[in-house]
Amino acid sequence: CWRTRARGGFLWSVSDELKTAFSYQEAVGYKSSWPYAQYYQQDSLNALLVFDLYNDLKIDAISASISYRFGNIVLGLSPVLYHITNKVAFSQDNQMWTAGTGDAAYQFEYDEDAWTYGFNLGAIAELSDEFKVGLSVRSSYSADLEGTAKSKMFAVTDSTDETTTVTSNFEMPWIIGL
Repeated sequence: CWRTRARGGFLWSVSDELKTAFSYQEAVGYKSSWPYAQYYQQDSLNALLVFDLYNDLKIDAISASISYRFGNIVLGLSPVLYHITNKVAFSQDNQMWTAGTGDAAYQFEYDEDAWTYGFNLGAIAELSDEFKVGLSVRSSYSADLEGTAKSKMFAVTDSTDETTTVTSNFEMPWIIGL
């Protein structure tokens, strides 16, 4: 489900032609969660395991903007700083279960975040009072997310800590609109 997004900022009219702004908004706020049960059977072994699967992706955007009017054309630029957080939980089968090691499956939980940057460009041409044409460009951005992965499977099957570090890559494409 999509969350209610937080946003705020301020605008300063330096002159009739020049405007500046600073803003914060939750650019992406996606969260889904669902219970999951799976029945495992191997020879005389049986197990019914329940998991809490979820995905919680949040991207916060902080931007400073400037726009300038050149007659009937307005141009704008916004460098943007993004903070990406991603929390994911899923189940993983334990291949060693049939040999008597641990449970049939375990829940894994990833908690990662990163900072990255991008920009927005925009232009509006006022052809008449009733007709305006605009162009917007949002740059792509990518980030190497870093964080932790937790699972009891690490301790049971490998005799290690239940928590380890993980990295993954996140990418958003260019968006161009007219």
